[in-house]
Amino acid sequence: MRFPDLEALSSVGFDTARYGQLSYLERQKEYPRSQEVAEACAFLGADGLLVPSARVPAASNLIVFCEQETRIVKEVVRSHGVVDFG
Repeated sequence: MRFPDLEALSSVGFDTARYGQLSYLERQKEYPRSQEVAEACAFLGADGLLVPSARVPAASNLIVFCEQETRIVKEVVRSHGVVDFG
């Protein structure tokens, strides 16, 4: 799932006014919401998250959910036979 900017993060409940402002010692004020969003995305089947970096304005962070199933499962619901697109 992609959150391209702070507005997108704000839409899922992040306090973007303080985004990247907290020290490591204050991380508990910011981490719970990020964990909830990540858990929801994983539950929905996302392979990971792409979010704006809290430390570097022009960069992004990629979070990969390694435990997600990556096989593509296909199911034929109805076959239309051979289709000629010519």
